Amino acid sequence: MSIFRLPLVLMCLLQLTACQLYEYGALQLNNQMVDPEWQTPDQQSTVPLSLLQNLPMVALEINGKAMRFVVDTGASSSVLLETAATLDLDLNKVGELSISGAGEGFDSVAHVVDGVTIQVGTVQLEGLRFVYIPFNQIALFDHPDEVFFDGILGIDILKKFAVKFDYDEMSFHLAASNLPFATDDWYESELDFVGATPFIQLQVQYTKNASPVLMDLLVDTGSSQYLALTVNPEKDITLPLSYVPGTGVGVTGEITSRITTLENLEIGNRQMRSLPVSLTVSGGPEDSKDGVLGNQTLSRFNQVYDFENKRVWLQANRKMHQAAVVDRTGMGLISHPAGALVKRILSGSAAANSELIVGDIIKSINGIDVTRTNYDQLRHGMNEPDQATADLCWERAGNNQCDSLTLFVPLVTELSLR
Repeated sequence: MSIFRLPLVLMCLLQLTACQLYEYGALQLNNQMVDPEWQTPDQQSTVPLSLLQNLPMVALEINGKAMRFVVDTGASSSVLLETAATLDLDLNKVGELSISGAGEGFDSVAHVVDGVTIQVGTVQLEGLRFVYIPFNQIALFDHPDEVFFDGILGIDILKKFAVKFDYDEMSFHLAASNLPFATDDWYESELDFVGATPFIQLQVQYTKNASPVLMDLLVDTGSSQYLALTVNPEKDITLPLSYVPGTGVGVTGEITSRITTLENLEIGNRQMRSLPVSLTVSGGPEDSKDGVLGNQTLSRFNQVYDFENKRVWLQANRKMHQAAVVDRTGMGLISHPAGALVKRILSGSAAANSELIVGDIIKSINGIDVTRTNYDQLRHGMNEPDQATADLCWERAGNNQCDSLTLFVPLVTELSLR
């Protein structure tokens, strides 16, 4: 069985020259000096939260222009991508960086830009520096229409606030002090920072016969995975012999992995069994210690972060009992203004046995038109364990076709909780 996945893992800034280290240090120092300007006396701001490609998205303004950003706790710096929206900005480039990220391929060249003002609801920060990545330096996308977000809100901005992700209310909150929440049903944990990025220590049991071990996991809302573990024989984490092959694209190229089923992940009083877990064979992110706790797991919790005091609180939400699924079609899809764009098809998969080819745009799934609003819901529903087939209609060169895909036996039948 072969499954394609398209994780969106943000880059790490690596192997910088002395000049580039100066530029990156100046960026971080500049942003540390910028204080939030509140427009309401309660010093709180709330904006709608949405999910696309299993990533948390918020609408905000950059230099007065409306933008769509991923909120990424795993990103050390905030980022602007070259998109139709950001091309309208008058950006002042003050430096250059070479960046490496998840994926085996080329090192990308990015710029440092200054004079950035960001507005999130009723709070504003003026005079920031961002990393700016030209479109042709991102291996994730082949065409500007594929880029579904304009930038990334990273830790350099988030750490100035108490931050709350509320997936029950689908809202994102920033506050000058800790937000109120019910302490009796929230799990509190310490955060450890490696460089600028936060890690949480959780108990993981990899296989049925393995002993549970404490692992340091990167808290990464910018990863669309459930969980990724680093191969480490000392902690009994080895490449699985029974697995689903995974292939994806990082910022700078290809990622290959093996996807299997985790015995147990303990978060507070939640025992999360049968969770899909990815082990990277090549091209994975560096400096992630024991692994990455991705947003498909994190979004099952409402989250409050106090980065200054290195604390996080988690509360299970209504998504907790959704089935945890992996792709069973063999397609790598990405959200597109016209539907879902087919980026890759794995040999021997359900998609490979159909008339679909790379570049087709899927217009409907099981009779429902695909939009950016329902993209994640339709993708998840198509891969649920009780689905044997998926009826797809797609467009190619102005012509419409339809077919029914016979799906693979699911790797994960359900997410069991204790």
